[in-house]
Amino acid sequence: MLSHSDIIDDEIKSLLATLPGFRDYQERLPEPDLESLLTKYEQSLRQSDKLTYGIRTNIKLIKRKYNERKSKASESSPEKKDENGEIPTWAALMTSEELGNIYSLANRLPALAKFLQNYSSNRNFTEVISLFEEEHIKELRQQRPMRYIVDSIKKYFQSIMEKRVGALHYVSTEHCVNDKELLQEFFKDAKDNFFSKDLNREDCQDFLLRYIHSMHPYIDAEIGNRYLKYGQYKVAFVFYTHIFRHIFSSPNLYWHNPEGIYGCASTIETIVNIYYDNVSVSKTPIDSRRLAPIAELCYLLASRIVYWDDLSKLNDFLYVDEKLPIRKQDKIHFYSTRVFLLEKYPFVFHDLGLSESDISYMLLADLYDLHQLAHEEKLVGDNSLYLQKLNRLITTCGFNEADIQEAYNVGKERCDNFAYSLYVKYTKGEYCLNWEDVRSLLPSRMQSASEEVPSYSPENIPFILYNEREVNYETRFKNDRKAIHDYLVTKGIKYFYHFTERNKLPSIIKQGGIISYKKCLDSGIVIPSTGDMSKSRDVDASFDLQDYVRVSYCRYLPKIAERKLDEDKDWVLLRISTEVAELEETLFTDMEATQKEHHHGAQYEDLLKVNIEATQRPVTELDPEFWQNQAEVMIKDRIPMKYILNITNPENL
Repeated sequence: MLSHSDIIDDEIKSLLATLPGFRDYQERLPEPDLESLLTKYEQSLRQSDKLTYGIRTNIKLIKRKYNERKSKASESSPEKKDENGEIPTWAALMTSEELGNIYSLANRLPALAKFLQNYSSNRNFTEVISLFEEEHIKELRQQRPMRYIVDSIKKYFQSIMEKRVGALHYVSTEHCVNDKELLQEFFKDAKDNFFSKDLNREDCQDFLLRYIHSMHPYIDAEIGNRYLKYGQYKVAFVFYTHIFRHIFSSPNLYWHNPEGIYGCASTIETIVNIYYDNVSVSKTPIDSRRLAPIAELCYLLASRIVYWDDLSKLNDFLYVDEKLPIRKQDKIHFYSTRVFLLEKYPFVFHDLGLSESDISYMLLADLYDLHQLAHEEKLVGDNSLYLQKLNRLITTCGFNEADIQEAYNVGKERCDNFAYSLYVKYTKGEYCLNWEDVRSLLPSRMQSASEEVPSYSPENIPFILYNEREVNYETRFKNDRKAIHDYLVTKGIKYFYHFTERNKLPSIIKQGGIISYKKCLDSGIVIPSTGDMSKSRDVDASFDLQDYVRVSYCRYLPKIAERKLDEDKDWVLLRISTEVAELEETLFTDMEATQKEHHHGAQYEDLLKVNIEATQRPVTELDPEFWQNQAEVMIKDRIPMKYILNITNPENL
């Protein structure tokens, strides 16, 4: 084991004795590396105006001799071993010198040195230190020197991790911004005065003015994302510009704050999704030069969420709504983001050295992890959309069943290494872009809305809100929409219907509409987790219908009665405007879409295949038109709020 105490000979000790006050300084600051300690000592003398030419010369001489001896010692002690001559598992990412420095500090606390030996088989050093803190919580509170040594070890280890492939997995509480009080205040305030508001109809001006100066990426993202969903772009981009100041900064002030880094990741992902939707609709070629740095940053920040403290056994990530990030649904969300980026923009990553084979391995690993995470929560069944996609990938790549585990391990390692390579670029300041780089990826209608955003001040908020009150997403309709409208009128269909739980209404309002289950999974939105629903979702995925919201022609479906009997929940019925049938990507099914025999399509002719009369009368399971009674209209992605006609007074079931 190598530590600086092993290589400080009599000559260096005599030189150190010439430095005034150095011994006392060393006792107050337990720094494991002598060179770093000397640098801090020199800085303290300079600040107090006590640094002389002679002292500075001796410091340089000591550093030179110390580094010479350290180099020789490293050559003669290549192995990393603890006091028992064994290499601790948690030291896998450390050099011999770094391990020696850790023990140099730990040996000042015999209890800690012994603890490290006892937990030598644990792979996560952060977890070992956390366990020690839990076991000695009283002593650490009462004994400041003991607390100081433990904190010094944690800081030193974090500095090591920031230079290793594992950097994205580790979180430093010492580098965390103290934002707990601000976030608690915001979350409570938003629940009462923002999340429950229909932004097309209600004014949140006072709420916005309370947080316009917070400059916190999570708060800005929550506000910006809601206004974007309601199509009020100028307000959204006022808050988005704040977030990109953090995203494009290196180091990112919120790198060790879960909510802050989540806000950064979700915002840049939103920009990437807007760009993808725009080029898909407009059929314009992808501008890889402009997209590449944003897509790379998106992959990096998604990886930060996916890997967040994942080596720690102390961190129990939950699938819950009433909790701030990072939660289990956030990990599902950003695993999906990584898959999306690799599938849709492989050329961006080819330019960074990834081959088609690399990308296949990485996709395999992420899809497997996605299935496992979602399946644990019963969000999907045994044949989930992720597993179906994974099986198609395995078939395409020609993997043998015996090779799958090895392929998964290779994929995990390549994901980790690639994310770290982006992290290295980030720490070097290679992603210090500006707002114009983001604007260039937006569709024209958003570019014009965001053109003057940086110059807006809080006083402009009322003006922006007034001028954007009735603005909504650009809506695309079917060419035969009039025929569809007239046919539904002729058949006496005034509304479509969607039944849900009453306690889901606040989430619908918050999200700006009813969201497909895939969109919920991909966005980290909590959805019901029951066995029967997970199987139904698997069937949807097998028909590629996982990204659609279902509505019916009739008020009382047979399944409503079944659910009321099986589940003790407060069900309500929402009336949906029939205009959703005219939306470009809406599908019509001739029976319930879980049935293998069903037919679905997006044309007027597909609507004509629906037995409308069967949907308007009561049926039993013995009725030959039982499944036709449950024919569905399926709306792609989401049903916007403007089409939900009774969200404030839903019908009781």
